[in-house]
Amino acid sequence: MIQPIGAGRVQGASLGATGSVAPPGELAATAMTTLASRVATTLAKELGLTGQGRGRSGGLTGDLYGVEQISRELTSALGCTPADAGRIARALHEFTSEAASLLAAKPRSSVLGAVAGLHFNLVDHDGRPGSTDADYAFAAIEAGIFRLREEIPA
Repeated sequence: MIQPIGAGRVQGASLGATGSVAPPGELAATAMTTLASRVATTLAKELGLTGQGRGRSGGLTGDLYGVEQISRELTSALGCTPADAGRIARALHEFTSEAASLLAAKPRSSVLGAVAGLHFNLVDHDGRPGSTDADYAFAAIEAGIFRLREEIPA
C-alpha cells in the first residue's frame, strides 16, 4: 500500500508483486493510487509543504512521476499486447496530468482521498464477449480520469 505523504518517500505497491491474480480494475487502481501519491509528494515538496528540501523524484528525465515504469508493470501484470500497452500508457499519462492539475488548482484538497475511492465500481462485471483484462484496466483508468475531472474547479 501507499505510505502517508509525511512518512518520507512514497513507496507504491509493486504491480508485478500482486501478480495477475488481482482483477484488472484493482491493478489499475493500484497504479493510479501510486501515481497520484507521487504527484502529491512532488507538488508538496515543490511548494515547500513538507519541510524537506526540494528535489526530484519519480522516473526518467521527462517522466517525473515514473508513469512509464508503472505502465510497464501494469501491462506486464495484465499480459497486454503492444497495442494495449500503448493505450494503457497513454491513459495513465492522462490520469497523471489530471491529478497534477487538480492538485495544482486545489493544493489543500484531498486528491488522494478521491483517488483512494477509485477502486469502487471500476470493474465491469457484465462479462461482455471479447473484453480482455487490458480492456477492463483501460476502462478503470478512464473512469478514474472522469472522476478527477469532476473534482477540478471550472
